[in-house]
Amino acid sequence: MLRLKVILKQGRIIIKERIQRGEEINIRELELFNRKLIRGFMRPNWQGGRKIVYTSPDGVALKKYLERGISKNEFFLVFAQIIEVTKKIDRNGFNINNLVLNPNYIFVNEMTREVNFLYQPFISQNVSVNIFSFLYDVIYMSVFKLEEDTKFLNELMNYLKGMQFFSSLNIENYILKTYPQVYKQIIREKPGQSQNLREREWTNNSSSLRNVESDEEGTMMLEEESDATALLEEDGTALLYEEDNEEGTALLFEENNDTALLDDNADLLMEDDEGTAVLIEDEGTALLNNQGERYPYLIRMFNYEHIDLNKPVFRIGKEKSYVDYFVMNNNKVSRLHSDIITDGNRYFIKDNNSTNGTFVNGEIIERNSEVEIFDLDCIRLANEEFEFHVE
Repeated sequence: MLRLKVILKQGRIIIKERIQRGEEINIRELELFNRKLIRGFMRPNWQGGRKIVYTSPDGVALKKYLERGISKNEFFLVFAQIIEVTKKIDRNGFNINNLVLNPNYIFVNEMTREVNFLYQPFISQNVSVNIFSFLYDVIYMSVFKLEEDTKFLNELMNYLKGMQFFSSLNIENYILKTYPQVYKQIIREKPGQSQNLREREWTNNSSSLRNVESDEEGTMMLEEESDATALLEEDGTALLYEEDNEEGTALLFEENNDTALLDDNADLLMEDDEGTAVLIEDEGTALLNNQGERYPYLIRMFNYEHIDLNKPVFRIGKEKSYVDYFVMNNNKVSRLHSDIITDGNRYFIKDNNSTNGTFVNGEIIERNSEVEIFDLDCIRLANEEFEFHVE
């Protein structure tokens, strides 16, 4: 039985879990999550001992999302992303049995329509999953708008029942033939990046079908937490600050003490800001913007928000009325902190005399000056980190 604590806080979802006896953290998988952004998964953070915390941008539980009335397009957006997640499981060498396929713990971001899954990076798990069972559950629990023709569901069900073993490639090809327009809204992994999953783990056994209910699969507890009293860097380093009266920007001072793991009473501070755009990524499923255009973009590392750099001079700061991206709830970022400049196929970042500095790959740039930036560069405004992407 899953015993997970779900917390809704400051525009994000936090799930807390205590590691059970006989289970231990898979360090390789945990480091992989910390090293790169893997879309479609909540980000795990091991806080030492038996506690692990998962975070993702705000969203609604998949079960609720499907039951409230969806369109055919919304259904296939969910279904196609499920298939992409199974491809990433195989591509990254993860264990499919560690993927939580309970629709109460899978979340859909209503603005971006991205689906985020909970993956437990454990070496030992006393559970096994059946992907076919979960796909059938998704079909059964989906409630469609009155005007929708749902004949496609019977065809999809018959196709799945005709599969002896699960193949993400075969299902992907079926979607391409049946509803190809969904792949104008999400980006598939590049050819050759994913192989079929091990057949012995994915047998289509109708006797194993089950309906997932929260009472049977686990207890979900919702609560609102009060704001934490101290901001923490992603690695747990505490940051002290004092107010700069002239600009209202906090000056940063890092403690001399060694970095400490978060205790039971402290959470990662993340917020899902206004202006969240649809998501694009270079290594897996991503949602395209409504016009299908591709811009260079930033990924905000606290909440994985995608920010299209859709202007020749794109300003970032905390003065909402005068910037193109508003950094909310961070008084260490200056009002007009920095500009990202597009000049043909070259890109530059300029510091606008900020209080706490602008950094590229850990190196501070001079105030009122600009430096060239490249794909996958790490950009930091004060203590707010972003990852720069060209395509």
